[in-house]
Amino acid sequence: MATTGFTGAAAITAALAFLGGPAGMLGGIAVLGLTGLITDALAKVSLEDFLTEIYCQRRQTEPHGFLLEEIESLVLFDGDMKDRLKTTVTDGCGCATVVNSITTDDATEAIAILESVPGITRAHHRDFVSSHPIMRLRDGTVVRTWKNPVGVDHVF
Repeated sequence: MATTGFTGAAAITAALAFLGGPAGMLGGIAVLGLTGLITDALAKVSLEDFLTEIYCQRRQTEPHGFLLEEIESLVLFDGDMKDRLKTTVTDGCGCATVVNSITTDDATEAIAILESVPGITRAHHRDFVSSHPIMRLRDGTVVRTWKNPVGVDHVF
């Protein structure tokens, strides 16, 4: 608005028209809305990844009960994020060190088979809570799956 040389409503109108380009003021409003949605999504993912890494480290040296109480007292607008962080503390879901430290031979073999499938990549731990068990290996390890809204299958 400072670059338009106008004040008040004229400055807002000119700034929105500039942002909207050929779509004009309505396009500018759409650009602002889309920018807000994108920054909100990036902030949630970045915050969640940051907190997950912190709790992955702390779960190895601090009592889980203390960490769970701490997570419950966090002021987060996304209640599901609290549940995912609690899963990180209790199950180690989302921690890179967990796969290598307590994985049995059966689970390691299953992971190797899945990783050899062309196009498969590791899923993000935040989707684990949406997954459903489909089978149990001999060692008790549970294989879970989830299909996202776009139709992509995830295996945990």
